Amino acid sequence: MVRDLQNRIVKYGKGERIALVHKIALTKAQIKKYDVPTTPPKEDDVRTKAFIEKHGSKTAELDAIDPKDLQTMVETAIKKYIVPDRWNESVDKVIRGQAADNRNGGHNQALHGRSETIKQHAISCEK
Repeated sequence: MVRDLQNRIVKYGKGERIALVHKIALTKAQIKKYDVPTTPPKEDDVRTKAFIEKHGSKTAELDAIDPKDLQTMVETAIKKYIVPDRWNESVDKVIRGQAADNRNGGHNQALHGRSETIKQHAISCEK
């Protein structure tokens, strides 16, 4: 899955790698930690043999994890790459750009709401 996503990023990014993909879920440790139910792989799937050789004879579904736990996993993984000062600087630019848009007669409330949410997340990264 990770390799496929990386290949698609390069393909649709006009040959450039514009993002990195890291697997953050569903790991064997998370299956155990969150007591995720497992099942045998589908016998009629052509990928089953390779899957069993690489991962073993049990499968689990990501959607069996509570969405709040999944959100925490994603936020934790993203925050590892955020430099708070640079992040806040970027958020300030977005907010200033939105304010300038409002002064010029544009009223983009959705962007303002998003920028405030981003700012709150940036502040929580500093803690």
